[in-house]
Amino acid sequence: MSAHTPFARLRAAVARSSLLVACAALGAGCSVPVFTEPVTITTRHLPSFSEQVDAAPVVSGRSCSRMTLLVIPLGYATSNAAFNDALSQASGADTLVDWHMKQDVLAIVGSLIYFQNCIVVEGKAVNSAELVARADEPREARAFVEHWHRQRELAEAASSREAQASAGGGSVTHVGRSF
Repeated sequence: MSAHTPFARLRAAVARSSLLVACAALGAGCSVPVFTEPVTITTRHLPSFSEQVDAAPVVSGRSCSRMTLLVIPLGYATSNAAFNDALSQASGADTLVDWHMKQDVLAIVGSLIYFQNCIVVEGKAVNSAELVARADEPREARAFVEHWHRQRELAEAASSREAQASAGGGSVTHVGRSF
């Protein structure tokens, strides 16, 4: 048989198409956003309670999803776990203030061999009851603590919604934000 027969040409075309599809599949991927709400810059002053907040230890927590050989999951990252990990590093702390969140991604060979996605939270760990009790303006201190609680709840809700969307077969293409 000659290499120029219709069957040989068809087989070569299928092989080229399969190679292109395989390359596209290895290059494609998705990521889960850490926080999807709009980031707002405001002129509203939040009291810093500088003495207590400045003295608070800076802690960092992380939660990671890992996947090996493209299909074997080794954990699932959640922002809640990252916050809890950070709070566990300071005894008596129940709230993170002035925190920020970021996402670290590591992929080896286009996520075919190993893929790691970590949510990292860093902030100042305080005991909210103690902060309010020591403040000159307890009402403002309560509002300050509630602000950071709401920010955490928003971050966890956004992370949860995106995780459910990706688990439900939806394609997630957002990139995580650091703020």
